[in-house]
Amino acid sequence: MHAIVGTLFALIFIARVNPSVAPVIRHHCWLLVAGLVALALGSIVSMSFTSAVVYVLIVLIAFAAYGWFRLLSDEERTFVMGFLSTAPSQEAA
Repeated sequence: MHAIVGTLFALIFIARVNPSVAPVIRHHCWLLVAGLVALALGSIVSMSFTSAVVYVLIVLIAFAAYGWFRLLSDEERTFVMGFLSTAPSQEAA
């Protein structure tokens, strides 16, 4: 959690020093804030093991979907899909 807070403050400082990168940094700051909220919520709320596993899966799926649709460009998504379709399969011998 310390790394996220430090990174958040560093990005805010960079945005103040170089305003031309502010829109890009603002985009990533919201992602860091969402990660910080997910970590804080997961550590504050008392959960059973099953609930914790479900919570972690939901958070991972949400961040994976965000990364797939918002962070990757169309070319990068095409590259990943092409790489996954040509990967050797794990068939039994």
